[in-house]
Amino acid sequence: MVDETFSRLDDLGIEDEEEQWETVTIASLITAEANHANPEDYDLMSSAIQNRLVPDNPETDGYLYIDATSNYALGEHDLHIAAEHSPEDPYNTRTNPGLPRAPSVLPPGRPLRQRSTRPTRTTTTG
Repeated sequence: MVDETFSRLDDLGIEDEEEQWETVTIASLITAEANHANPEDYDLMSSAIQNRLVPDNPETDGYLYIDATSNYALGEHDLHIAAEHSPEDPYNTRTNPGLPRAPSVLPPGRPLRQRSTRPTRTTTTG
């Protein structure tokens, strides 16, 4: 499945392996956080994630603040803020800046991969 995903990213012109992993990770975050009844929100979510990743963003300082990543580490699949999120958890995006070390859900579909790499430019962070 990873080879197929990377092959599709190659077709989209994303050939750098690090950028491919970033793309899949961002798309997995959208998959975990999205209200899939409104797929038009994917693009906005991708833009917000990209904006939050900017280290000198005064609103986020490069932290994503996405609970789905910690929920993944805990084996939870509900959209909730878990009080038991450990600050040491490498998937905790409230205490670790940047993207988590790996995708946090199953590989996303093609529309999400495209939106995670080429989101509409916005100033939103949330």
